[in-house]
Amino acid sequence: MNHPLNPSMAPTGAELINLLILERDAGDLRSAIVVEGPEDCMLLDVHLAPAEAKTTAAGGKTSTLDAAEIARDEGLDWAIFVVDGDFDGAEITALNVLVTSNYDLLMDVLGSHPFLLHGVAVTATGQRFLLTDDQVVEHIARVAGAVQAARRIVIDDQLGISTRSFNFRGSAALGSFTEITAWVHQQLTDRSKTPIEDSVTRRISAAIREVPVSSIDHCNSHDVIGALADVVRHHGRQCGHETIAIALRSSVSCERFASLPLVQALTEWQARRSPGLRIFRCQALAA
Repeated sequence: MNHPLNPSMAPTGAELINLLILERDAGDLRSAIVVEGPEDCMLLDVHLAPAEAKTTAAGGKTSTLDAAEIARDEGLDWAIFVVDGDFDGAEITALNVLVTSNYDLLMDVLGSHPFLLHGVAVTATGQRFLLTDDQVVEHIARVAGAVQAARRIVIDDQLGISTRSFNFRGSAALGSFTEITAWVHQQLTDRSKTPIEDSVTRRISAAIREVPVSSIDHCNSHDVIGALADVVRHHGRQCGHETIAIALRSSVSCERFASLPLVQALTEWQARRSPGLRIFRCQALAA
């Protein structure tokens, strides 16, 4: 949802609540699931019962949490709010806020079903793709995990280096710890306005060395998608970030979707409010 006056801005929490109330006053009495971004909407919308529920993108965590606080104070029980767990999981106790188990909603899916990465790669490349499930997961865990490890230090130390939209082109050719570390350092150096201190470089290298390679739970979905897109390109097919993202979201079956703790929590929330009404179409979520 864009700002009503400036489409480039996210609405404030108060503006978001006002818009939802206006929609409700106009006759839209569906349950509202407020999420951080449009990618979350696209993942949920496929499985929603459209007559019973809708999703709304708040444009970020701050707007989502601010809106949740207003909704709680106003007693608006028809809206539930979902935020990303990010690095360590948000410490949120509000009853009208749900938090993803992993970094974000798509990572909840991929963390539980990492083989979806291999399936998308095979579909995109056909017979040219020779890597196994485990090889795909391990490579993406190394590369995307290295970026996430570096990002954590940059944010914690307030280094003022943008870590958004890492360029993963060429990352599929990286294999060793040394190659991956050098690649991450080069990107950070290119983005930094001042020289990065040696002590920070050493800490980032140490953090990358500790990245687990058997799981992608520690990654965020933007990095995972970027890394997978380059794997596909490396095997001869040009494939952009959004194409991979759409393919991954499309591969989430009803049963896989229903297995997510957050989805089960949303189902339970609706059942408490309106027994007998289902916000998801999936039969696996039938009460």
